[in-house]
Amino acid sequence: MKTFQQFNEDLKKKVTDYINRGKYQQMPDEDTASFGKLFKNDLQQMTRSDDAFKKGKKGFTTLRPLKAFTDPKMRATGPTPLFRQTPRLIKQGVNSVKKAVTNPKNLRRIVKFAFTKKL
Repeated sequence: MKTFQQFNEDLKKKVTDYINRGKYQQMPDEDTASFGKLFKNDLQQMTRSDDAFKKGKKGFTTLRPLKAFTDPKMRATGPTPLFRQTPRLIKQGVNSVKKAVTNPKNLRRIVKFAFTKKL
């Protein structure tokens, strides 16, 4: 029987392996891609019904968003680049806001704006 630590390490490895499945196949530059580029790629990966996919239909009525979670073939491909890169994008956004707010020049502007505007 596995110890808790062994179970935890095994689970962590399985999750990491799943998340990294298919990495760099759709987008070779996924680690440095912008949000716009990742979002555009994600839109191209939308799940459609099998019949619509075979016929090349691309309307909203052919979308099957839950198929990505319920179909074993779809789950086997792994997550999209946007899903994998979301933590990096959030961290970049937070750092940019933090840098802008802590900049003395911007801090003066924020304080001046906050105290001179009538509510």
